[in-house]
Amino acid sequence: MLSLAGIEDVEMLRAMGAVAAFVHVQQCSGKATLNLLYAMAAGLDNKNILSLSAAEKGVLNRDVEDFRDLLRAHQNPECGLPS
Repeated sequence: MLSLAGIEDVEMLRAMGAVAAFVHVQQCSGKATLNLLYAMAAGLDNKNILSLSAAEKGVLNRDVEDFRDLLRAHQNPECGLPS
């Protein structure tokens, strides 16, 4: 799923961060679930997904919404930025 969104390796994932990568994968495939977000975030922190607390998942969920809001606020059709 990541490679279909152009995320080719761990370095690219680290550079984007789990939240931006998750939103990008959702935009490209429409099939990403929150488990992907949690797995990427946990993996980037060298944790097991099962070790993420409800509070950590809540922060990630809010970060995704904030990131989407930021994209919408800065959308410029003339520049071709994603919605």
